[in-house]
Amino acid sequence: MQEEIAQLNELLRLSRNAAKGYATAAQQVEAEPIQNTLTQYSRQRNEFAYELEQQIRIQGGDPVGTGDLTASAHRIWINIKGLISGETPNAIIQECLRGEKESIGYYEKIMNQTTFPSEVRLLLAHQVKQIKAAREKLESLL
Repeated sequence: MQEEIAQLNELLRLSRNAAKGYATAAQQVEAEPIQNTLTQYSRQRNEFAYELEQQIRIQGGDPVGTGDLTASAHRIWINIKGLISGETPNAIIQECLRGEKESIGYYEKIMNQTTFPSEVRLLLAHQVKQIKAAREKLESLL
């Protein structure tokens, strides 16, 4: 069970970083519809984090604090912080899309390598489905 908790904690870190990345991206975009979409995804990833925290506790673990994820997915989300103000909305959306691609890959890798109880697997599958929907929405904004 420790491996499962460790993997859920990695997804928790990823969700927190994505929430921060989206919040930062939203601050850098002036177009209100795009800003609203990015803010919505920031809230969604905070919700993912909350759901993961709950599952970690149910599984008998302790959710990690606000640490950094060392995976490439984290670096992509943090790259958004490095975008300078005035960057084109398309460049910001492209960076968010890269983050989503990495997030999907990370979720799928963890789901394929780890045996989770069915309720956890359903939660993760639902989160991946929402990430894919976000990716499609972002692609439509380009």
